[in-house]
Amino acid sequence: MKAAERIRKGLEDRWIAVYLRILAVFLFAGGLAHLGSILGVGGVQWITRPLYVRVADPLLLVFNVGVGWGLWRRRYWAVVGWIAGILLLQLIPFTLYFSFFEESSVQRQTFVGLLAAHALTLGIFLVLLFRRRGS
Repeated sequence: MKAAERIRKGLEDRWIAVYLRILAVFLFAGGLAHLGSILGVGGVQWITRPLYVRVADPLLLVFNVGVGWGLWRRRYWAVVGWIAGILLLQLIPFTLYFSFFEESSVQRQTFVGLLAAHALTLGIFLVLLFRRRGS
């Protein structure tokens, strides 16, 4: 069975539906965090932040809210977007251009933790997707 077919069939599974809604809540929370960053919540004015943060915050705000909404509604495009977002917006930039983003050892730990969390969420999704039906 092709990956696209498996994902489409997986959207009908109740455990995957519950998991996608949990992911959606985390994406909505991430969107709120990016909105807070843009509004300067936390005492740091957005305009004083590094350029990559000022570019990423609006992009990730729209991405998190849009994909979160799609995951909540169990849309195929949202699952594909979520996986693509992990790869294109997190994994590739943070592994290939790590030195560009890293400003301190605390940031390094944060980025590694973020990548580990994405790997975990994707791993759980794959386990749910490829488990035997009827279990």
